[in-house]
Amino acid sequence: MKGRKWGAKELLLCVCLAVCVTGCQKKAGKETTPEAVEKNLPKLTVQVEDVLEKKPFLLMAERGYDEEEGFQLAFSTKKDVPAAILVGEYADVFRLKAKGEERYIIGNATNDVVLLANSDCGVETIAEAKGRTVWRKKDADAYALAYLLAQENYRSDYVLQDEADTYEQVVDAFINRQAELAILPRPYADALLKKGAIKLGSTADSRFCDRCILADKKLLKEQNALFSAFARAYQKAIEDLVLDEPDMEYTLLLQPEEETLYDVYLFCKEKWKISEEYNRADVVTTIETGGENE
Repeated sequence: MKGRKWGAKELLLCVCLAVCVTGCQKKAGKETTPEAVEKNLPKLTVQVEDVLEKKPFLLMAERGYDEEEGFQLAFSTKKDVPAAILVGEYADVFRLKAKGEERYIIGNATNDVVLLANSDCGVETIAEAKGRTVWRKKDADAYALAYLLAQENYRSDYVLQDEADTYEQVVDAFINRQAELAILPRPYADALLKKGAIKLGSTADSRFCDRCILADKKLLKEQNALFSAFARAYQKAIEDLVLDEPDMEYTLLLQPEEETLYDVYLFCKEKWKISEEYNRADVVTTIETGGENE
């Protein structure tokens, strides 16, 4: 039987279909292959300053590294940086790059923030170095705790304890001095405050989220000069909103949600004329600040 004779229109249609299929395959490859993802990553060194201008660049790196150096190390395969907190598009880029690698992505990105840790030095390992204790309810407030542990001033300072089954156990551990920090949801902490179960500094300001961290005052005294200066400024910002005893035993550290730490800092700076010396983005690389009453 003779083969069917193809017309010019049919041949043209076949060519078009072949081109379309090839194009789709290339497009699919661009979205899925690690090599293509790597190739299409943004030029990070160019973007660092842009991000810093928009938001505080929250990053934990070894002491001595600046933000850009630390960020590059966080992306390196040398695993020189145990953990990093990234914001915005950087978090998105790292989530893509981390696929297939032994990296932990901790917390969530609902607030456009993500914490990353190398698998061989995750949050638990970072926390265990010095043996202090943090109590928290099982599987609760993991993001807040990870954020706390990742800060340079608190790195390697706390052991993660998952033994508590209820928030009451968390509070009891804190009150009985079994723990120097306790992480609670804000409504629960407020209820305890109203009942007089714990004495702490608090604020009803709606600018802050529903996470709170209780800390012994002595912890605040151990921080470096930069942390202490910002803590004092922050305390001034809440003194007008808080009615507490001069001899309060505990201080509430607040983690902003909708507004960044840098926004809070600028608010404090504008209202209380804080020294220009601290008007830099690296102020917010320290842990969320509270302060004791003087």
